[in-house]
Amino acid sequence: MENLKKLIATSMVILMFFSTIVYVDNSDFIVTAASSKSISINQKPTVKSSNIKSTSVKLKWSKTKNATSYRIYRSTNKKKWTLVAKTKKTSFTVKSLNGNKKYYFKVRAYNSKGKKTKKSPYSKVITVKTKKNETVYTTKNVKIRAKASSNSKSLGTLKKSKSIKRTGTKNSWSKVIYNGKVGYIKTKYLTNKKPTVVQKKRI
Repeated sequence: MENLKKLIATSMVILMFFSTIVYVDNSDFIVTAASSKSISINQKPTVKSSNIKSTSVKLKWSKTKNATSYRIYRSTNKKKWTLVAKTKKTSFTVKSLNGNKKYYFKVRAYNSKGKKTKKSPYSKVITVKTKKNETVYTTKNVKIRAKASSNSKSLGTLKKSKSIKRTGTKNSWSKVIYNGKVGYIKTKYLTNKKPTVVQKKRI
């Protein structure tokens, strides 16, 4: 009986040994590890904000080990969160914000290698308050639209070098207040620089 136990134990050792062998050209072989080490992603990012404006803010976070991408989330009440963007970088500028408003942000690291996507814990939530609505100036005569579309109803025309309050942005449009109403102007026709008034000399 004792010899039988030794024989079984020896057979199991031999079987385990050959289960880790990969044969090459039926002659050479390489001994491989019986199992690969699982990739962990337990480190949560540390987020900071900078370059805060009335319609945007730049977020930057620490690099998480084994992360292949990051996701940025935004909220205005810490209850309902919206996915803002996915990026492989460790910084991102969030746009289309409203002026003089409080926002909350958090970041999560992801590893998409392998069959199952791994996630890190969420970063600590940071609070950002955008600057007050900014004054912008037109670079040409522009139409103010009721919606962020060139096909939308026109609320009026603003002449070149005139000022207006911008309260936010939406894609390529700036949200403005015109005669007490919300309107939209193409952002490319607006500037933060106050135009220089050239006075004509009297002859």
